[in-house]
Amino acid sequence: MPTAWNRSNAQPKAAGGKSFILDHFIRVILGRLCLAIQSKSTEAGIRQTLGRDALAVIFDEAETQNDRDRERFQQILDLARQASTEAGAEIIKGSANGTAKAFHIRSMFCFSSINVPLSQAADESRTLVLTLTPNPNHATRAIEFRHLQDSMSDTLTQNFAAQLLTRVMAQ
Repeated sequence: MPTAWNRSNAQPKAAGGKSFILDHFIRVILGRLCLAIQSKSTEAGIRQTLGRDALAVIFDEAETQNDRDRERFQQILDLARQASTEAGAEIIKGSANGTAKAFHIRSMFCFSSINVPLSQAADESRTLVLTLTPNPNHATRAIEFRHLQDSMSDTLTQNFAAQLLTRVMAQ
């Protein structure tokens, strides 16, 4: 997991920069307080990994190319919706050995995708969609990216995540 801004391996890929923002900004800011996953992850895998932890879930490549993907991702959205409820009730699942398992998901979810796979009003009302629109002028875009790199180098230091957490907890 990235712990500080590193200009040497931080070049945006061919598209608009969504994975760049996740890898070099959000994950650096959150430090060890996030679970970074991608594409074919499942609701059960996320739920079982989180257990009772309230880690942020950073989900890159949350694409739905076919009906199976859409069904899998809808289950993940259902989990995110349950995590956003104020009641704080547990999720109880039965197991093969007859012992129930309890999960208390209180996580924030951040999804990154080219297409926004939201189809239910309950998910749309709990989701903020941010759209990246690159500057069409390639020269200006390169200058803006260098300014962004400079700002990130100055701000996202090795101790940034720990210092931010300390500041938040002190409030």
